[in-house]
Amino acid sequence: RRSSDLLTCSDDKSVKLWNVQTQRFISSYLGHQNWVSCCAITNDSRLCASGGDDKTVQLWDSQSRKGIATFREHIDSVTCIAFHPDGHCLAAGSADRTINIWDLRMNQLLQHYEAHSDAVTTVDFDQTGSWLLSGSRDATAKLWDLKEGFHYCTISAHEGPVLGARFSPCSKQFVTAGQDALVMVWNSNIYGSSSPANKGQKASEAAAGALRSPAAPNATTPRTASAARPSTAVTGVRSPSAIIGTSTRPRTALANSNPNVSTQQQRAGVHQKTSAPLEPSANNNIVIETNAPMEGIIRQVDVVAASQSLLERRVEDAAMDAKANTESSRQRQGEVDEAIASLSTQLRIMEARNADQSKEMDSLREALILQQNMVADLCRKLLERDAATNGQ
Repeated sequence: RRSSDLLTCSDDKSVKLWNVQTQRFISSYLGHQNWVSCCAITNDSRLCASGGDDKTVQLWDSQSRKGIATFREHIDSVTCIAFHPDGHCLAAGSADRTINIWDLRMNQLLQHYEAHSDAVTTVDFDQTGSWLLSGSRDATAKLWDLKEGFHYCTISAHEGPVLGARFSPCSKQFVTAGQDALVMVWNSNIYGSSSPANKGQKASEAAAGALRSPAAPNATTPRTASAARPSTAVTGVRSPSAIIGTSTRPRTALANSNPNVSTQQQRAGVHQKTSAPLEPSANNNIVIETNAPMEGIIRQVDVVAASQSLLERRVEDAAMDAKANTESSRQRQGEVDEAIASLSTQLRIMEARNADQSKEMDSLREALILQQNMVADLCRKLLERDAATNGQ
């Protein structure tokens, strides 16, 4: 992303692009029907995306300022979004507890994860685009292997909602920030002995190819630790290498089991970890499913089933909307018919009144003619009497 570009969103239903260097407003993007809660921009500033309380993800062309696509797969507010490093895919988390990933070249859903037990608060790709990090209000952070399409591990170290989670630029570490006022730094160890910097563009292309492949998104509902077979603990993601915060609550072994931490460091809330990993405790569960890669075919079938379920849900919603529209149309037609009937009745009453008034006018006209005849007769008689008087 160009360092001078800043994308913002607001509860006024708008998304705006700014140039920080010139301190000027560039453009505004309008399309949401409710508050906009999250936004993101690609590294080349070519595409913008936003999500909001209207349950949609909007994709924009930052140059033409026109909408490219609207994704409606979520059934609750969209809370976080992130672009793939190459800008060809988009991930979004929602209050419906799921994560969706779309291919932006075909504008279609690639992967769907039933991710957490509460609202998803943050998502972030690693630098190769092969891994996704998510955080949730269920107090956990999770790593997802996007090439294999499965849940890699769960980190339960915070004592409240995880509000932020981000990879470092090299993706060898990541951080999680929680409502417990702590920031934890973790060694990811997701690349093994190979450094992502040595893989270069090939790693990014391989990850993008895996996301593009229709057989790759083996995304299923992740199994919980209780449902999974005995798993290997702390083999990929270790205990945090540093914990930074000001929380005064008693911490678990995760924060205070290091005998090499000085009293001054403990008071400051910064705890350095020794080279040996800490043992997982009841409040520090890191579970890795070692058998997940062998179930690719089953996951693919589950992905198809999940996609079909989403389509069926959308069809049901469309049918309900059509039914509601039909009922509303019928109601409006009934109101129109009642109004027409009332007007017809009023018209008949007015016609009857007009007929009565016409009869009254005829009667008055006849009475007037009769009076005129009587006056004429009276005048004639008076003239005759005058003539007779004058003759005498």
